[in-house]
Amino acid sequence: MKHFEFTRLKNLPMLFLGCGLVVEAIVLIIYFATGVNEFNETLSTPVITFGFVTIGLGLVLLCLRSFALDESCFLKGLFDMGILIDYLFALLAFMFYVTTQVNYLASVMVSIDGTTISASFIFTFLFYLISFVLILISGITSKKLYQVAEKENNDHESKTV
Repeated sequence: MKHFEFTRLKNLPMLFLGCGLVVEAIVLIIYFATGVNEFNETLSTPVITFGFVTIGLGLVLLCLRSFALDESCFLKGLFDMGILIDYLFALLAFMFYVTTQVNYLASVMVSIDGTTISASFIFTFLFYLISFVLILISGITSKKLYQVAEKENNDHESKTV
């Protein structure tokens, strides 16, 4: 069984993905605590659903990458594709969050019910941004490392022939 080796470069995508998932979990906790206000009477189901799907898929990908017995090309491709799909789910959760806050933002911008944006909105917004940027960086570094490994593998095969 493989162990996490965060000091090795090949595990850099896993590190970014893990950090993105932790930030996504923090965002969901903040949203559960502060999502209901005078402009939103209930929590948004799409925000919660896509947030949990992001975390669930990310954990499956981390387990797939961590405990895969062989470093097959299929698993690497599946991991790369899965990270980008996970990024899309994180982006959807963020976009649904922003759409649920449109009335609040309009009221603050026009100074109807207040003139300042709340700290809970700022933290939730920033943590959503950080979460999906970390997951995107994970996908980009994973794809880049996969391409480098393929090139090294092809160079090694051509030298042995």
